[in-house]
Amino acid sequence: MIIVAATDFSTRSHRALRQAGLLARARRAELHLVHVVDEDLPANLARMEEREAQRVLTEQIGSMPELPDARCHATVIRGHPFDGILRASAAVGADLIVMGAIASSFCAISLQGPLSSVSFEEGSIRC
Repeated sequence: MIIVAATDFSTRSHRALRQAGLLARARRAELHLVHVVDEDLPANLARMEEREAQRVLTEQIGSMPELPDARCHATVIRGHPFDGILRASAAVGADLIVMGAIASSFCAISLQGPLSSVSFEEGSIRC
């Protein structure tokens, strides 16, 4: 089993990472922690954010009690959040995507946009 845990480093994401770690450990699954850097940032800021995100992901893998026993990989990619998460998930052949809860109004808006029309209609990710 391959699990992708998406994080924006928020408290909600932190809780989701912990749950993903427990699940990965119980299932002896591979766990990919993914952070997406906004592709609209200027190049120099994006590079800085990528380096910092990679550092934080690596630190989380070493410090969260739920993660060290799992086979973890840290991945930082550029893109828009939902698109980046789906691309990273498809690239590793994810069986499950774990992410923290998002505000309902944001979710409703997002699910009416590119995520639903591109990912779900094309069938690239099964739900």
